[in-house]
Amino acid sequence: MTSIAVIFGLVIAFCFGTSDFLSKGLTGEVGPYRTTIYTLTTSGLFVIVPSLFFGLPKAISYSDAALLALIAVSTFAAFFFMYRGYQRGNLSVVSPTVNSFPIFSVLFAVVILKVSVSDQVLLALAGVIGGILLVSNNNSAIGASRGRS
Repeated sequence: MTSIAVIFGLVIAFCFGTSDFLSKGLTGEVGPYRTTIYTLTTSGLFVIVPSLFFGLPKAISYSDAALLALIAVSTFAAFFFMYRGYQRGNLSVVSPTVNSFPIFSVLFAVVILKVSVSDQVLLALAGVIGGILLVSNNNSAIGASRGRS
């Protein structure tokens, strides 16, 4: 079971990285608003279509609908500002910053919600931090500095 989770995690990380790379060009052509609409519509279809076949696990209450609306608005705002950052900034700086949300989610859960964190969560968080550090490094600058030594 753990190996399946690792494989899915790597596939998702690859998809996130690829979508960041592809959306940088799209944002430059059509703008952050349209890119957000296109991305969320496409990803929404990938979520909605399977639910049509499998059904919903329970009836949706008004509080569920309100929570879903809040999540939709905050997701739209987050994607819009991410794509606006891609349009104006360097992808190698903006992408690691934006994709560090798991760190803030865990910190929020621990500090505000008083959730206890397992060793596996800490290990996964360390992997996220390591990945962000690796992505944000300028490898060409590292290679150039070695050549001067």
